Amino acid sequence: MNEELKGLLAAFCRKYHIIKLMQYNNPLRDHCRDEGEVDLIADFEQGRDPGYITLVGMEQELAQILGKTHIYLDGSDGDDLLFPSKALKDAMALAEPFYPA
Repeated sequence: MNEELKGLLAAFCRKYHIIKLMQYNNPLRDHCRDEGEVDLIADFEQGRDPGYITLVGMEQELAQILGKTHIYLDGSDGDDLLFPSKALKDAMALAEPFYPA
C-alpha cells in the first residue's frame, strides 16, 4: 500500500472514528464477486457507530479512495449485517487487518 493511500485511509478512519479497518471474505458474496468489490469490517470508537445513511456514504467514500466499484462495510459486532449467519460470523472472525488506524 503506497503512502498516499495510507494517508487517505488514515484521514478517513479519523473522520469516522474508526479504530481498525479489516478485510474479510464474505461467504454470502463469493458466488458473485468481481475485482471491484471489497468486504470490510470497521471497529469504531465506543459510542461512535454510524447510522445506516452515514454507513452508505462511508462505503461510497471508500470506493473512491480505493478505486473500487463496491465496498461493503460492516461493524465488527455484526449487528449491521443484512444476512447474519454463523458462516458469516466465522468469516469475520478470520478477518485480516486492512488498515490499522
